[in-house]
Amino acid sequence: MTADRSIGICCIPLLLGGLFGCGGNAPSTVLVTLPNQPSDPHRSTLVVVTYNVLADRVRLDERLPALMNVLRESNADVIAVQEVDDWFLNALEEQPWFKEAYEGTRSKGRLEAPGGQCILSRIPILQWEAFDLPGVQGRTVVIARLSVNGNRTSVATFHLESRLEDGPTRAKQLDAVFDRLGLGEAIVMGDFNFSDRAKPESDHIPGEFVDFWPAVHRDQPGFTWDVALNPAAKEGSFPGETSGRIDRILLRSQYWKGSKVKLIGDKAIGDVGNRYPSDHFGVTGTLTRKETRP
Repeated sequence: MTADRSIGICCIPLLLGGLFGCGGNAPSTVLVTLPNQPSDPHRSTLVVVTYNVLADRVRLDERLPALMNVLRESNADVIAVQEVDDWFLNALEEQPWFKEAYEGTRSKGRLEAPGGQCILSRIPILQWEAFDLPGVQGRTVVIARLSVNGNRTSVATFHLESRLEDGPTRAKQLDAVFDRLGLGEAIVMGDFNFSDRAKPESDHIPGEFVDFWPAVHRDQPGFTWDVALNPAAKEGSFPGETSGRIDRILLRSQYWKGSKVKLIGDKAIGDVGNRYPSDHFGVTGTLTRKETRP
């Protein structure tokens, strides 16, 4: 996020019937089914990433190559990115590692990021949808439906309302996301915009979802919005705002468990000192198959 965090991201093309920029009459819900998807090999591990890449065009000559390297080196099976703008999508389409191994949330051949959210996947995407969330900042959620080892799995990503006082709105947004997900296998990733134990938001995450970071690193803060370390986060913070773990990976599964989790994008860019690819640090998690009983 940046200093205009109360404004949000709205200049992102939406789907079905053309492009909708700021102020456009974008549909409140889009649904895209991708036919004839190939079968996917059986997997014993699954690597996922969430990363807010900062939509601002500031220092793209430094940031863009670094962002692409972070995602490439993650070697993730599923990547959820937020604050995506056209400059990011255009660059992504030119990356050999992406073209060779990944699909994404596409409509009519075009890679799309409704509301700034995009999902990239090595696992074939069967269907995906985007819908508006309650609030004044025009937030959306994108949900991709995958088949992982023959089990239908939903992957959701979002960027919740940003202002410090927007806790009640974020709670409503979470309710809308989890209601839409329904039952079954689900991975939820994104910029939650609230820290651990914040109220009322924390009470609106269903208890069956496991938060990767505290499950693996109980004594480490895991700040993804680090105003002490990352100058871009400090610039974009609200008065009095402190560091927090606001980017997360949640899992609900009877087949998988989180075994590893770490920050990405937390290394300074080359020799430019304390500049980072984004104002956020990303998170990568590894899922492993649960042991099955005979």
